[in-house]
Amino acid sequence: PVVMALEDLHWADDSSLDWIDRIVTEIPAAKLLLVCLARPALFEHRPNWGEGRAAYIHLRLGPLSKRHSRTLVAEILQRLPSVPEDMYALILDSAEGNPFYVEELIKMLIEEGVIVRGEEAWRVELPRVKGLHVPPTLTGVLQARLDSLPREAKEVLQRASVVGRVFWDGAVAALLTDELQTTPPAEVAPMLDVVRERELVFRREHSSFAGSEEYIFKHVILHDVTYETVLLKVRRRYHKQVAQWLEANA
Repeated sequence: PVVMALEDLHWADDSSLDWIDRIVTEIPAAKLLLVCLARPALFEHRPNWGEGRAAYIHLRLGPLSKRHSRTLVAEILQRLPSVPEDMYALILDSAEGNPFYVEELIKMLIEEGVIVRGEEAWRVELPRVKGLHVPPTLTGVLQARLDSLPREAKEVLQRASVVGRVFWDGAVAALLTDELQTTPPAEVAPMLDVVRERELVFRREHSSFAGSEEYIFKHVILHDVTYETVLLKVRRRYHKQVAQWLEANA
């Protein structure tokens, strides 16, 4: 049996959607499970895609209920002796059932010192909550997390976002800074370690380019938010330099 998982199908072109449909019709006896993930935008473009096929199931995933959101918070914060009710209220009221928002908001609270991680147990500094501004949107939370990075780490992450959601340290190092000089790869690596520790990016085991480490942004929305912070006046130059690096190393 084979399970084929296809993500972000709302970005697929018509040929790709037709190809997926053809797999099902051409090999009906195959032990194949297709799991396709998409935003509702897919069905605005192809409202009847997939309907009528054998074993077709359309699952609509709504926001988490308050109870399930509470369970998620308790699971993430299991090292706390107990989660204060004020903390539950802050997170659940802000997240409104979005699990990604829950995760990122908790990480923001850790970075702001509201939740303090210890070797054995964690603790909550509730007085710090009073002066804390909690962004009302997921984009705002991600932006706040980016702003809390050391300046050099944030600049490296911004350059990485120009390469793409998947990027390579060699490509990031090849981008010219405002001082029109490249950054040695040895200086890029520690900055990428900083953002890895905060789980903004992950390093992949294998790389598409010899001599370069391959990384991926944790989430496509995080990549988009980071890219939008890159100044328009340098984007064109960065894109040109990325193309030149790819041309030289492909």
